[in-house]
Amino acid sequence: MYGASGDYHIGSFDGKTFNPETKQKIPMYHDGRCYAAQTFNNTPPGPDGQPRRIQVGWQGGRLGQLSTPTELTLRTTPLGLRVCKQPVAEIAKLRTRTVRLDGIELAPGAANPLAGLKGGLYDIELEADLSQADRLVLDIRGTKLVVEASADGLKLGSMTIPGARKLSLRLIVDNTSLDVYFGEHGVYYSPKMIRPTSNSIGVKAVGGPVAFTTLRVHELKSIW
Repeated sequence: MYGASGDYHIGSFDGKTFNPETKQKIPMYHDGRCYAAQTFNNTPPGPDGQPRRIQVGWQGGRLGQLSTPTELTLRTTPLGLRVCKQPVAEIAKLRTRTVRLDGIELAPGAANPLAGLKGGLYDIELEADLSQADRLVLDIRGTKLVVEASADGLKLGSMTIPGARKLSLRLIVDNTSLDVYFGEHGVYYSPKMIRPTSNSIGVKAVGGPVAFTTLRVHELKSIW
């Protein structure tokens, strides 16, 4: 159960009474803002036989926009039981071209392997081992995302996954928004409003090489 801010409790509901099982509210949004999000589940059953639970929120303030639709799931994570978020599967229908760089190793100072991409609208899937690196820096249309790697784990803004050195990251890039799904299954979600300064994207390793299990960039078409 969550309020307008997105902070939520996990608990049980018998049709009349909700009994929280978490002592403190858990934030659903990090380093970004959504408000008064609504959900619907009148969808065909998913892999578990249940309808998907899809959420759409108001992103930003008075001059805002509707967020990217995301699917909510309840999962056991390194942080405990959490509501996880991923972009709806229908995003894949917008893909027009895919650049696959699975298996590459990016050394500090190496050329940007994504330099040829100029479309501006992207669905980015990334899994990487940061065991030997200090940081992985992404430049997404002029917005910098810096994943810090240390013995304490992985950190991106206010989002931290303790003890982890293997990164799972999904990004949906639009003309005025950058949705960040950080950690396996999207245990963290950051809905950012952006003002792009370019259509390009870049990635670089700092402090040591980064080995990518998955690095895929899907260019997207407009929904209109």
